[in-house]
Order: sequence, then C-alpha cells, then structure tokens
Amino acid sequence: MTAKPTKEELGLYSLLPEEFVGARNELAKELSKSGKKPQADRVQKLVKPTVPAWAVNRAAAADPDAAGELLRSGQRLAKAQRGAGATGAGDALREAMSAQQDAIESLMSAVATALEDRGHASPANLDRARDTLRALATDEDLRREFEQGRIARDREPVGFGSAPEPQRRGRGAADAASEAAEHDPRAAARARQAAERTHAAAAKRAERARAKLRKAEEAVERARSRLRDAEGARDEAERELEAAESAERDAERSLA
Repeated sequence: MTAKPTKEELGLYSLLPEEFVGARNELAKELSKSGKKPQADRVQKLVKPTVPAWAVNRAAAADPDAAGELLRSGQRLAKAQRGAGATGAGDALREAMSAQQDAIESLMSAVATALEDRGHASPANLDRARDTLRALATDEDLRREFEQGRIARDREPVGFGSAPEPQRRGRGAADAASEAAEHDPRAAARARQAAERTHAAAAKRAERARAKLRKAEEAVERARSRLRDAEGARDEAERELEAAESAERDAERSLA
C-alpha cells in the first residue's frame, strides 16, 4: 500500500516547477539526516510536475469551489454512465457531460491565469491542462492527486470523459451556445455562463496587466527622475571641480 503523502511532500507541489527539484532534494537530504531513510528515498523519487500539471494544482488551490464542483460533476457523470441503459438515461448523460464541461471551463480560468502569470499560456499547455481535467471523470488515481494538489503529469481522457467540450479546438463560446441551443436550451444557458466566466477571467487578467504596466511606467519615471537628479549633481560637481582647479592654478601663479 502506498504511503500517504506528508505535509512536507505535498508542499513541494505548491512550488513553481523550476523550484521543485532543488526543494525536493533538500527535503530528502534533511529526512536522511534525521534517520528517516525510507521517507527520504520516497521523496527523492517524486517527479517534477509538468507545467500543465502544475497549473492544474495551482488552479485547484486558487479556486477550491470550482475544483469541488468539478469533482462533483465527475461523480454525476460516472453515475449517469452507469445508468446509461435506463429509459431517459440519454438526456441525463448529456446533461451530466454538459455540466462537467462547464465545471472544466470554470476551473480553466484559474489554470489560464496561473499559466499566464508564469509566461506559459501556450495553446498546447492549455489543451493539456484541459485534457487532464477531463480525465478526472474516469481516473480514480488522478482524482486523488487532484484532491491533494499533487498532480505530476498530464493525463489523456478516456471513455465517456473524452467527449469534446464546447470551447475546444478553435470553437468559440458563441458557436457552442448556438449549437447547444438547437438541442437543449439549458445547455445553451450553461454555455453562455461558461463564456461569461471566460470573459470575466480575461477581463481580470487584462486589468492585472494594465496595473503591471502602470507600475512599470511609474518605476521608469522614478528612474528617469533619479537620473536627472544624478546628472544635475554631476554637472554641479564638474563646475565645482573646474572652479577649484582654477583657484589652484591662480594660487600656484601667486607663489611663483
């Protein structure tokens, strides 16, 4: 039976990817010195998270409500799949899949923020993070890692968790809402809500970027002001040196 991760081990996964290996090695060294060789060996084998996996861990910690809703939607989807043969099960399954898609897109806002903050918001990283979230519905080990915030590698969705979601592969939220409306008004409403959440997250990121730009511009202006002051002080010092050297020359002439 695999040992339950300790608080120190779980703490490694809250670090930035580039900090993981150094912190892991240091923790293993401390455990070894303390006589905890088995735990030290286990820590030394911990794998550095991929960037998408790290972003999923960070998003779950940043938005626990969205993370909890995603887990619950996965459970509902699994239940709907188990009852797929019953009368009316098709509608229940479609609704469960739609709810899971909404939950995924809600948490993807936090994933995108984490990736953008570290300069890793590429389409490939976003897709891999989204696939990992979709895989939660059918992967019990992944769900456990997700709950503990220690996902280390990307996953591919399998089975009923692999249905395409509304905003994937270049389709916009408006297209998703239009398509959903043709089949289910409630699905259209959920698609619109997902689009609104995505827009709100984008607006927040834009505002943060504007705030960073303002701070940078203020810092540049302060630096320019300091430079002007320094140049003024330099000019004054040069004038004082010139006057002093002139006085020195006059004094030398008077002694001759």
